[in-house]
Amino acid sequence: DISCFIQQVLPASTPPPILIGHSFGGMYAQKICEADSLKIGALVLLCSVSPRGSTGTVMRYLFQKPRLAWQIVRAFVFKEAATD
Repeated sequence: DISCFIQQVLPASTPPPILIGHSFGGMYAQKICEADSLKIGALVLLCSVSPRGSTGTVMRYLFQKPRLAWQIVRAFVFKEAATD
């Protein structure tokens, strides 16, 4: 757990940490900021997934653009680049 790691590693006298989250890491960083047990100095999000997750986007592509959805799955899961 990231918040436990931060609490154990940083001395109490240090200023609050700055969290940087990219993609799904941004979703986790937002969830950490929601917790009351850890004080965060700042949050930087780069192309972050919404705190609600990516299910809505995935479902929209799946039903509205099934070919594009398959190309995305193929690229991420099978590590194949679309050539058409």
